Amino acid sequence: MTLDGYGGVHPFGASGAVSGEALWPNWDIARAVRYSQDSTAANPMGWTLDGWGGIHQFGGAPAIPMGGFWPNFDIATQLIIG
Repeated sequence: MTLDGYGGVHPFGASGAVSGEALWPNWDIARAVRYSQDSTAANPMGWTLDGWGGIHQFGGAPAIPMGGFWPNFDIATQLIIG
């Protein structure tokens, strides 16, 4: 999977299509993507992180709590799922 700057999660190789990802057209705010341990090549699922700290699930991954959220302050860079 590849994350573009607008939040699109794109498959490559044998990966299946992604559903339900967050999109921000014309706004380069997506910062990181992580995959659920339940994700498979046929059914990718996980989370994206936006620059403000928002966490957005895709592919049926469960919602997870945000650690912080900083509106209008593009500071978040990494998403670590433990």
